[in-house]
Amino acid sequence: MIVLMLVFVVLQLHWEWYASASTCLTPEDILKIVVNSNGVNVEHPVGFIRDRNLLEYVWSFPKEVSERISNMGSTGQILDLGSGESIAAEQLFHKDLAQLYHTTHDQMVNQGVSMVHPFDPAPVLNKISDKSLNGRPQVIAVTKDIERKVNTAVYQEKLKIISGDFFEDIPDAKLGHPDVILDKYGVFSYTAKPKQDLDKCLRVLKVGGEINMNLDRMVKDLKVTTEIDPANLMDKKVVQVLPRNWEAKEIARATVELPDGRVIDFMDWLKGLKQPGLEVETYAQKFSYTHLETPPYTASEEKIIGVRIRKTADVHFEIPELELIGPPDTRFNPPRRHFRQVIRKP
Repeated sequence: MIVLMLVFVVLQLHWEWYASASTCLTPEDILKIVVNSNGVNVEHPVGFIRDRNLLEYVWSFPKEVSERISNMGSTGQILDLGSGESIAAEQLFHKDLAQLYHTTHDQMVNQGVSMVHPFDPAPVLNKISDKSLNGRPQVIAVTKDIERKVNTAVYQEKLKIISGDFFEDIPDAKLGHPDVILDKYGVFSYTAKPKQDLDKCLRVLKVGGEINMNLDRMVKDLKVTTEIDPANLMDKKVVQVLPRNWEAKEIARATVELPDGRVIDFMDWLKGLKQPGLEVETYAQKFSYTHLETPPYTASEEKIIGVRIRKTADVHFEIPELELIGPPDTRFNPPRRHFRQVIRKP
C-alpha cells in the first residue's frame, strides 16, 4: 500500500509539472512578452525590462551556449542573473520548446513582425524537450523583485527563484555551483560593484564553466526593396538603405578610466582580465526583424555584443577594483556608468 501511494504521488507531481509547463503561458501570452521585450511597435517606460523569455535568450546568446545547455543532464546547473519575472527560467521546463518557438514566430507574423534567427534552434530545443523533468539541469534565477506567482513546487527543486536581495548580498551557498551563468542585461549592466559581483561568479562557477553576458546592442535600419514573402525571409530581398556603419552602442554605456588615464569600454576592460585560469572573449550575435503590416516593408538588424568568461582552473583570480564615479545616468536603460580602476597600496 505504501509503495502504491508513493507511485501515485510521483505520477501526480509529474502530471502537475506537465500541466503547468504546458498551460502556464499561452502562445498569446508569449507573443506579448516577445513583442514587448524586443520593443517592436512598443514604447517602453524608463526602467527594467522584466519579461524576457527563453526564446529571447536563445536569440541573444551564441549557438554554443544553447548547445551546451541542451547537453546538460540532471546534475547541470544554470544561474540566471537579473531574471526579472523569471519567465525564461521557468520556460526551460516547458514540455515542447520547439513547438513553443514556432508557435510564437507564427503568432508574431500574424501581428506583423517576423524574426530571422542566425541559426535554427529546433535541434537544441528538441534535445531539451526530450529530457524528463529530472533529466534537465537545475535553474537558479536571481531577481531583485518578482511580481508574478510561480509555483516552483511542481518543478521539484529544479527551479529556484531567489528574490529580495542584491546579487552581491546573496550567500554563495544559495547560488549552487553553476556550469553556465547567464546575464542578459542583468547584474553587470547595472552594478556599481563589478569586482565584487565577478568575484562571486568566479567563486561559485564550476571549473570548465562559463559566464555569458549581454552587454551591448547595435541597430541599423533596413528596408525591403521588393515584395517579400513572409514565409521566406531569407531570400536576400532585404538590403541596407542608410549608408552608415552600425550605430553607436545603445545599451551598456559603461566605461572604465585606467590608471594611466585612458578610458575604455567596460567590455574591453573585461577582455583584458585574461590571466591563468581565465579565458575571455567577446562575441556578436546578429538577428533581424521585419515589419510586415503594409508595403513598403521596413526591417531592422540588431547585433548583440557580449562577453564570455571561461574558468579553466580553480585558482585565485586578481580582479581589479573599480569605483563608480558619480551617480549612474538613469536617462538611459541600462544606465550610463563611469568607473575608475583603483590602485590599492600594498
